[in-house]
Amino acid sequence: MKYRKSVTGCLAAAVCFIGMVFGRTEVEAATTASLSIVANGVKVNVPADQLPFIQKGRTLVPVRSLFTELGAEVSWDAKNRVVLAQKEGISLRLPIGAAEAYVNNRPVSLEQPAQMVKGRTFVPLRFVSEALGAKVFWDNHQHTVTIIDDLASVEIPRQEKWPEAWKQGMREQTPAGHAELAMLWAHGVKVQTGPFLAPGLEKQLSQAESMHVQKVWLTYVNDFSVGDAHYISRNVTIQEQDGTIRDQGVDTVEVKLVPDVGYLVTGYAQHRNTVEEPSNGAEFWFVSGLSAKREELSLAALPILSNNQRTGRNCFPLQVLERVGEVEKVADSSYVLKVAGQALTEPFPVQVIDNQPYVDVEILVNALNGRQMALPDASGTAGYRAEWIAKSHQLIIENTGYTRIS
Repeated sequence: MKYRKSVTGCLAAAVCFIGMVFGRTEVEAATTASLSIVANGVKVNVPADQLPFIQKGRTLVPVRSLFTELGAEVSWDAKNRVVLAQKEGISLRLPIGAAEAYVNNRPVSLEQPAQMVKGRTFVPLRFVSEALGAKVFWDNHQHTVTIIDDLASVEIPRQEKWPEAWKQGMREQTPAGHAELAMLWAHGVKVQTGPFLAPGLEKQLSQAESMHVQKVWLTYVNDFSVGDAHYISRNVTIQEQDGTIRDQGVDTVEVKLVPDVGYLVTGYAQHRNTVEEPSNGAEFWFVSGLSAKREELSLAALPILSNNQRTGRNCFPLQVLERVGEVEKVADSSYVLKVAGQALTEPFPVQVIDNQPYVDVEILVNALNGRQMALPDASGTAGYRAEWIAKSHQLIIENTGYTRIS
């Protein structure tokens, strides 16, 4: 399943980090090869022959490969040697080598002009960022520029009449905890209510499409802090009513520490995925806790044939189970799956195809589904669920958590 991030309002890419937020000296420490750009939790891929570079304390990036990725319409006026970009009512004109650019026909001075390098056009990130108003941060340790756009501000409510239980809850929650609750709340999952969860987000997210969601998982993407603000971006993975799992997009939450109160959600942004093309092969999802991770298979699922006719059943490469635990051979054509040294399944048969062991999906599901395993410390049992979604060609193995023995 391939996706293209539907990143909105981000023509702004990575920019304020230079000179604007942390000054020149820190940015100049980053080499071209090590510089990474992350837009709304998603790494921006730049061709190896068009890497960003730093000149006079300012970073320049290839205009088309970056801005097209971020949703801007970009064109080139060859006669006048001018880069033209447009995004949501804002027009930019950047003449090559000129000390001025134009935002909605208004002249703006540039500390570093746009340049042509080996036939490629590079533009200054700081100018683009300031023109479009994105929040951009520089991580000197990771040599990473992080961009967040469309972050809707959330008003902090009055505190005089808050119940003491709310205040206590706010003091105990971590920034990541607040972010996680806000994301779950925004996607239609019932969570504890209170002003610390995201006051005002209902209005900001009135168009959130969560009715089709059966379950929400949040897969970690990125988090960082700037002053009293924390920004947590997570990839939101959902399971639809028909059982299909898919990446829905990236959510970013801004959490700030309010004196004498605790952490409050003060901003929120959603960046949805759009399906670029349907999946041609099968997918394996391993779900554990609040996360769902898709395994990129080097060998796709194969249909099981009988007399050269499809039986409606499929087999998966045995290697996918290595995401769950240890696969151990117990006989010439049978294996068991172990977790923490304990057998999670009874022996199940495999068949060898092109020198690779495969397991019948139906046999695998029956071997795993509903299995309980005693924890090593004897404190409880861990549970597993397995399901094959034929419609979307997905194998889902979920760690359903543990049951404590009191």
